[in-house]
Amino acid sequence: LLALETSGRHGSVALMRGDEMLADGAIGEEQRTAAALTPLIHQVVRSAGVELSELNAVAVTEGPGSFTGLRVGVTTAKTLGYVLNCAVIGVNTLRVMAQQAPADVPSVWTVLDAQRQQLFVARFIRGSTSEWDEAQATAIIDNQNWIDSLGDGDFVMGAGLAKLKDRLQGGSHVIDESLWKPTAESLALVARQLINEGYRSDFWSLAPQYFRQSAAEEKLNS
Repeated sequence: LLALETSGRHGSVALMRGDEMLADGAIGEEQRTAAALTPLIHQVVRSAGVELSELNAVAVTEGPGSFTGLRVGVTTAKTLGYVLNCAVIGVNTLRVMAQQAPADVPSVWTVLDAQRQQLFVARFIRGSTSEWDEAQATAIIDNQNWIDSLGDGDFVMGAGLAKLKDRLQGGSHVIDESLWKPTAESLALVARQLINEGYRSDFWSLAPQYFRQSAAEEKLNS
């Protein structure tokens, strides 16, 4: 299973076989995802002593996130799936982030900055098997409206908190910032779970999930 996490400015790649993480790598701060992703894929696969032709599935974050990063990731995943005739699994970015919450967290809000004083938010709760179940689907909400909706004891995480931490209600718990950024390793773990449940994305309809129009599209439609 090859996992491509490209929802942010700097993506990552991971290769997994069964329960074992074989290799991983990240795109450097000075690199651009569009130029660096394919070389990184080859580097990760080679370092594990695996051939691309051995892949059974490719997982990719489908959004929300960077418009450019999501386009590059999804296009690359679909190209590999087509050429290698393997499954492609699209996974919500906020679900990948929830995977990184500490094991003792019973429920969590994951948030990304949607610009314009808004957030992409979703809420997840641990199911009976300790896997995350979606309690509230991804939505766009005004910053203050989301802050006002938080309950006492809610756990929150994600880059959308960077400018909001000081405004949160006193009873909210902010998960350590080192766990906010979604990783390809976490994506691989979520994708493996989905594959075991029999899920596959429809190859032809898989597309980046932006959850809003770009500024250019909004201007065109206004």
